[in-house]
Amino acid sequence: MPRRLSVGGGCASALLDAAAFRVMYVVEAVVLGLALSCFFCCCGCQI
Repeated sequence: MPRRLSVGGGCASALLDAAAFRVMYVVEAVVLGLALSCFFCCCGCQI
């Protein structure tokens, strides 16, 4: 039988999930921005 989460546990899990996705979104945006700027600095003038 599957265990049922309590209301408090589900709320904490949802908050943790939302925080993790927000952190990953920021990290991904920074990495993509750095990759794009590196591309334009290194290869942009030769295209």
